[in-house]
Amino acid sequence: SHRRAPLLERLIACADERMPVADWRADAFRIIVPQAARMPAVAAAALGADRGAVNAGWVCAATPVHYEAEMASVRLPADGILSLTAAEAEILVSDFNRVWSGSGISMTVARSAQLFCIFDRALDVVTHDPADVLGRHIEEFLPSGADAPRLGQLISETEMWLFDHEANRVRAKQNLPVVNGIWFWGGGVPLTALPGVQGWAAGNDLLFN
Repeated sequence: SHRRAPLLERLIACADERMPVADWRADAFRIIVPQAARMPAVAAAALGADRGAVNAGWVCAATPVHYEAEMASVRLPADGILSLTAAEAEILVSDFNRVWSGSGISMTVARSAQLFCIFDRALDVVTHDPADVLGRHIEEFLPSGADAPRLGQLISETEMWLFDHEANRVRAKQNLPVVNGIWFWGGGVPLTALPGVQGWAAGNDLLFN
């Protein structure tokens, strides 16, 4: 039998009428930081919360994914966003920084094992949250903007780098989906300090974790 949840029922009864929003993070940020003029980039906020100020021109989240190739397209399946162990993340970060040494791009790992890319200069590029791409073809969600070619080149290079990578051979032996791509998103200029919050939030989202 179903059990009722009186507290949840009272909370729902007090809620406003359902309203669709284009960007739920921006809508939530407006509520918990009403005095802020502008929401920081997702990656900048997450990396700032993890380690404070970062000396860089631009930072973005680097989410490991597993693509599925189709006849004429590539899809990010519903379970295509991968979670790495801390050890797996450290292996990839160490090797990435070896391969891309001197390129002006480096990778770092947060305490949560989330990956971030750090660039020596700001990029003029529009990216998309991989959660919005799940179950869909990726082509219309690829980076756009003046610096999209630079990020697009990095996407292609990381796919080749990951092909037959030792970390993936280990995952395959464990019957885990291999990391065959890195989804770069949520980029922006690093923060010198996090904005003050006038509310509370919880969950495992990059912006609020």
